[in-house]
Amino acid sequence: MIIEIVGVKSVNFKGNDNSDIQGMNIYYTAAGQPNVQGLEAGKLFVSNAKLRSLGLSKIEEGSYELFFNRYGKVDCLNKL
Repeated sequence: MIIEIVGVKSVNFKGNDNSDIQGMNIYYTAAGQPNVQGLEAGKLFVSNAKLRSLGLSKIEEGSYELFFNRYGKVDCLNKL
């Protein structure tokens, strides 16, 4: 899926096990599904640990290729 990142926000919260979770909310637009006219907008969360494992130190606005794993979590995020 090709997305256009239009904004990012640092977030910090407690997980279910009371551990500190740090990461980024990523706001994006993408070509809509067949029943959507125009662009579709969305938000996804990526933890700092996941960003490091993807080799990304920070997220900038721009075009990215996005893949999800079978659990619906970000698996791959490549800047185009």
